[in-house]
Amino acid sequence: MVVYFDGVCNLCNRAVDFIIRHDGGARIHFASLQSSHGQAVLSRLGLSLDELKTIVFEQDGVLYVKSDAALKIAAMLDGPVRWLAWFLWIPRCLRDPLYMLISKNRYRWFGKKSSCRLPTADEVKRFID
Repeated sequence: MVVYFDGVCNLCNRAVDFIIRHDGGARIHFASLQSSHGQAVLSRLGLSLDELKTIVFEQDGVLYVKSDAALKIAAMLDGPVRWLAWFLWIPRCLRDPLYMLISKNRYRWFGKKSSCRLPTADEVKRFID
């Protein structure tokens, strides 16, 4: 399982930190969408880095984007956050507009880094590229 995230987005980096803290089995790995591995995934989705507006979650060879990705990730985590997966029952056409509102404004609301996140020594084995 791999989470592909915007490596310069503060909100995305906080989400990665949250996932690391709540993934007790260390099952989820990470790659920034700006990395060569992330670029290959965007290409598979027919997207470019300029269209980077979603987190991508790969599970068992299937790629999930937008609210599907966020909720599938939540389902894999420890603790009460996993109950967010129940929102998968809400039609995507109702979930994704809220996701895209946050995504569209994430730099303005949460800020942006000048370079991609670097994993700590303890995290490095969970990061691809």
